[in-house]
Parts: sequence; C-alpha cells; structure tokens
Amino acid sequence: MKKLSVYFFIILIICSKAQALPKCEGEDDTKWTNCQGTYLKKDVSKPGDEDKWTRDFTGEFGNIPGKRHGKGTSRSYKNGKFMFEFTGKFKDDFADGKGTNTYDDGAKLIVSFKDGKRHGLGTYTHPDGTKFVGEFKDGAINGQINYEYASGDVYVGSFKNSKRNGIGTYSYSNGNEYFGEFKDGLINGTGTFVFKNGAIYSGEWKNEKYYGFGIILENTGEKYSGEWEDNNKHGIGNYIYKDGDEYFGEWKDNKKFGIGTYIFANGEKYFGEFKDDKRHGQGTTIYPNGVTQTAKWKDDKLIKILHQIN
Repeated sequence: MKKLSVYFFIILIICSKAQALPKCEGEDDTKWTNCQGTYLKKDVSKPGDEDKWTRDFTGEFGNIPGKRHGKGTSRSYKNGKFMFEFTGKFKDDFADGKGTNTYDDGAKLIVSFKDGKRHGLGTYTHPDGTKFVGEFKDGAINGQINYEYASGDVYVGSFKNSKRNGIGTYSYSNGNEYFGEFKDGLINGTGTFVFKNGAIYSGEWKNEKYYGFGIILENTGEKYSGEWEDNNKHGIGNYIYKDGDEYFGEWKDNKKFGIGTYIFANGEKYFGEFKDDKRHGQGTTIYPNGVTQTAKWKDDKLIKILHQIN
C-alpha cells in the first residue's frame, strides 16, 4: 500500500512537469507561444484614449502569438499610476473564468469573467467596510444585489448598469427605510418611506423627492393626501390636523394658496381664497349657529363683510 502511494505521487509529479509550460524565449512578447513569461510596462492604450494605459503580465501564453492564455496575473497602470490587478485565467488575451481583481484603494472583487468582461456572481469588499454580493453581466452590475455601504446603509434589490434600478429596499443606518422603485441610483417612481419617528410617506417620487400624488401620515396623527412638488405640498390636497381641523383645496410651496375649504373642529366652515396659509381675499363662512357670511379677508383678518344671512 505504501509503495502504491509512492508510485502515485511520482506519477503526479511527472504529469505536472509534463503539463508545465517552458519559459518564453526572446524579448519580443508578441511572438511568444505555449510558454510562460513576463513583460512589463507594455503600452495597451487604444486609439482615442486620452490617457496612457500600460500593463505588466506574468503568466501563460497559448497557441496565438503574444496572446495571454491560461493562468496569470495582470497589473494595469493609468499614466504610470497603478489602478488594478487581475489574477486568474485568460483566454485569447482576455480574462476568462473566475478571478480576483485587486484595486489601488485595497478593494477586492472576486468574480467570473467572460470575453474580458465581468459576468456572473461577484463578491466585493473594501477596507472602509463597503461590501456586496451581486450579479454581473457584460461588465456591469446587472441583477439582484445585497449592498452594504460604509455608512451602514444597506440596499437589497435590483441593479442595472451598476446603479440601483428597479424594485429594492434601502435601509438607512439612522433607522429610516424605503421600499419601492429606483432609477439611475435614485428613488424614482412609486414607493413607501418609513421614518424612524413613525411617520410614513407612500406615493410618487422624482429624484429622491416627493413628486406627484402621495400620502403622508405624521407621527402626530396628522395626514396629508394630495399632490407634491419637490417635497412640498403643491397642487390639490387634503390635510387633516391633529386638533380635528381639516383643509381641502389648493397648495403652493407647502402652504395653503388659492381656493380651498377649511372645516374647523367646532363645526365652522370657510370656503374661499387663501394666501400663504391664511384666509386672504374673498370667502364665505358658515358658523356653527347657522349664520352665513361672505366677506373680504387679509392675512387671516376679517376686513369687510359683503353679505350675511342670519
């Protein structure tokens, strides 16, 4: 049994030596085939590049002269500055198969490559604590991802072209949470935002702001249902106050502005014009005792009674 083990070990050594490629000969790496070699500071810039890209490579070459093929390590430089390193397998001069990218800031990405582009499931870690596990396609993050940011925020959802796109959940380190649609990395579309203080907004968004129709329920119990623009109540909306008062009508820049109806908790009703959150202009008031009064108002003060029915 011991002799069989020795023989088996010897056979493995012989096979590995038989498979090992010889050292590349000559200084012209464009002619290297079926060998192992190293070249340094090779200019790999493409026509039209504003910057100069160079590359160091140590590894295997295949049947095509000068083309990386097999195992190796490639280091890329931009204008002489190190940018990233790839260790893994190559095919026809492109990274192909599973490998590891190490970047100039210490970050690492373990991912599969296809025709030189990241393709498949990848795991990224950064010294600052940022990390994610997600899907790559055609070189960019495309698909589902679990992304933990250095700030402590966490995103779980869909990515497209390396940005948050589609449906996802974003949990903030301060306790806030959003679930809904994203576009180009920002909250866009329809979604619900739950604040750590208990307030909830559910509705439409544009570039991280309330925009369109939405409902907000404050932690005080107050509620607004209506139109928004750039985080401000703007357009037509209904507001229910914690003391029982209620307003339905026009808003501008977060204030009652235009035509609206204000119903007081005591039963009094006002229908008419508003400006900067105050009765301003002409309006009709119906008092709890049944008196109906049409009057002129300015900055919430009665200026002139135009008509009254007792």
